[in-house]
Amino acid sequence: MLSTVASYAAEIAPLEHNELPFSHWGFGGIALALFAAGLGALWSFRGTAAKVPNAPSDEHHTDTGAH
Repeated sequence: MLSTVASYAAEIAPLEHNELPFSHWGFGGIALALFAAGLGALWSFRGTAAKVPNAPSDEHHTDTGAH
C-alpha cells in the first residue's frame, strides 16, 4: 500500500529540476580558491607572535618560587 501511495504522490507532484548556474567543477574550484585564500591569509601572519613585545605587566613580575 505504501508503494501505491508513493507512486500516486509522485504522479501528482513531480519534482522540479533546477539547473545550477555552472558545473560541479566550478563549485569545487571556488571552494579550493577560498581555502587557498584563507591559507594565504593565515600564512602571512606566521612568526608575528615572536615580534610582539612583552606586556608591561610581565616586566615587573618577580617569581619567588613559593606557591
